[in-house]
Amino acid sequence: MVSPTQTLRVIHENPDDDRVLECAVASGSDLIVTGDKDLLRRGSYENIRIVTVAQLLEQGRERAPIPHLGRLILSSRPSQRHGTATVREC
Repeated sequence: MVSPTQTLRVIHENPDDDRVLECAVASGSDLIVTGDKDLLRRGSYENIRIVTVAQLLEQGRERAPIPHLGRLILSSRPSQRHGTATVREC
């Protein structure tokens, strides 16, 4: 579990996505794997790449070595049923 220590304001289209970036930064992640279009449009934040599952798998199919991933954040859109997460822990 990670408790972010900084508040980011990066994804203006959907500020809730900033929580994903905060968790990735706080945990020292190398990669965010997501289907979120706002995060994917960004492509990266600092040295953290933002990719889809398909992009990650394609890299493996090309037999290119997948770099040591270190810590990885998996992100998905919250469902209507669960609403938006407001917790600051990841």
